Amino acid sequence: VGAVYSGIPISYGRREAGFMLRRTRAKVLVVPERYRDRDVIGFAGELAGETEHLRCVVVLGESPCDPGWMSFEELTQRPSQACATPEETPAGALVHLGFTSGTTGEPKAVMNTHQTLDAVLTGWVEHVGRSTLGERPVNLVCSPIGHHTGFLWGVLLSAYVQGTAVCLD
Repeated sequence: VGAVYSGIPISYGRREAGFMLRRTRAKVLVVPERYRDRDVIGFAGELAGETEHLRCVVVLGESPCDPGWMSFEELTQRPSQACATPEETPAGALVHLGFTSGTTGEPKAVMNTHQTLDAVLTGWVEHVGRSTLGERPVNLVCSPIGHHTGFLWGVLLSAYVQGTAVCLD
């Protein structure tokens, strides 16, 4: 697909989220329809209006019927684009940008490749022991997927061990 994932914690405000979208030159923003009492759709609309490269906001749920918006369901119904197969994707290709907290200045994006994330997951599974995890483990994911922990341990680890991720809302 050529997409690079960069999660934005749901707790971030306009300044932090806008910074990340501008720094990465994000073309697509994926948001939940709701999160607690937060107006996520309104927040995403503000960000879209302030972010030059952003072309589309994809909503997990019902989406506004405005240009540049679509629901995740609409996205999955579109004819698929020509995607690279795993064999065609270089192991050293960038796949994830994980932002630091910026304690010494502006946040910086740590660039992870398929190789680096595979090394982390492989090492962790070897350390814990495959037998400890079980045949098809169920992973309770308490961190939001926009946070590095929710992405790495919730999404990637669950897929890596052919398990099931149960996300706490």
